[in-house]
Amino acid sequence: MFFAQVISIVYPGRTMIRLIALAAFLVPAAFPQQQLIDWLNNYHDALKVSKETGKPIFLEFRCEA
Repeated sequence: MFFAQVISIVYPGRTMIRLIALAAFLVPAAFPQQQLIDWLNNYHDALKVSKETGKPIFLEFRCEA
């Protein structure tokens, strides 16, 4: 514990950067991978699934020229 305090006094910026880098690698590993979304391309099929599951529909409108 004393050694860590000495390092943080001597190199406060480096210690903080190392802690942030360590957290950046450890935090994603703590959460399980999410399942991929199975998108539906047919509105009528999506409406049927929405009514069966009670989930809302996400619509995306595109205009490609």
